[in-house]
Amino acid sequence: MLEFGLRHLPLVGAGALVGALASLPLVLVLEPVLRGRREASFGKGGLALAVSFAVLLASFLVVYVLFGYDAVAFAAGLVAGFVVVWLAVAIRVIMLP
Repeated sequence: MLEFGLRHLPLVGAGALVGALASLPLVLVLEPVLRGRREASFGKGGLALAVSFAVLLASFLVVYVLFGYDAVAFAAGLVAGFVVVWLAVAIRVIMLP
């Protein structure tokens, strides 16, 4: 059985950082649309989504190869970082004038 402990905190933190950074392409495509400076583009959004997914998948695979089952802690951090950024984006959208 997998147990979490203090030794997993660096992996969780690294995962949260990578998860937040992986969501940046999507945020960078969305922000000009929210400001009204650009029309929404399915192509740009799809490309940003593909880049985000590739970063998340590649980073997880590297950590899995290096750390084995401890990569679960990294995955938890990935999800947390990704969700925190999108929570901030949701709050930004709610606060639009």
